[in-house]
Amino acid sequence: MNLSIPPSELGEYVAAQLNNFFPDRNRIAATDLADPLDKAVQRAEFCFRHVRSRYFSRDGITFFDHLNSDQYAMFLYLLSNETHLGGNDSIATKLFYLNKALHGLDCFYSVALPPIFLFSHPVGSVLGRADYSDFFMVSQNCTIGDNFDGAYPSIGDSVIMYAGSSILGSCTVGNNCALAANALIFKASIPANSVVTGQHPDNGCRQTDRDLAAMHFVREV
Repeated sequence: MNLSIPPSELGEYVAAQLNNFFPDRNRIAATDLADPLDKAVQRAEFCFRHVRSRYFSRDGITFFDHLNSDQYAMFLYLLSNETHLGGNDSIATKLFYLNKALHGLDCFYSVALPPIFLFSHPVGSVLGRADYSDFFMVSQNCTIGDNFDGAYPSIGDSVIMYAGSSILGSCTVGNNCALAANALIFKASIPANSVVTGQHPDNGCRQTDRDLAAMHFVREV
């Protein structure tokens, strides 16, 4: 994967943002981010090469542009998650907060998104704990979360969430499903190959034979 700036400069760039946004005594150096940043870039490369968008490749090669806000939001999530997995929740917290400040995206560092996902202008979206699967796409003002009772959604492969849609409580969403704009499901079981409309308890659900993720993702690379 080609990067708009080298990894060493990317580390300095992120560290500078963290220190400017959060000017406490715990200054962060680029070296503090080196190991999780390397792992986050590797994860981003695998993820980005499956995204069907001209912005994610140049001349046939996967490309990461730190000034593409969707890509950068995805990268900051990956970096926060890798920092958390490496045991440094202090820096992971700042990375999560930075992503929230820059992109209006609430995706906590411990949330386990799948290897292949896409943020498509995700301003205002809240992605809580759930069982996520590959080829997951979320757009603006979407919500995934529990019902304050510890029951989290289970989300199948190739689930697309369009603007303003929500999956709340102990939902099970099958493979190859899309939630239309402003659809809201609550403690529902959605069969595979479905397009969901409307809001609980008045949801509509129609079957489809289309590959709903195909316009957003490339399955074979």
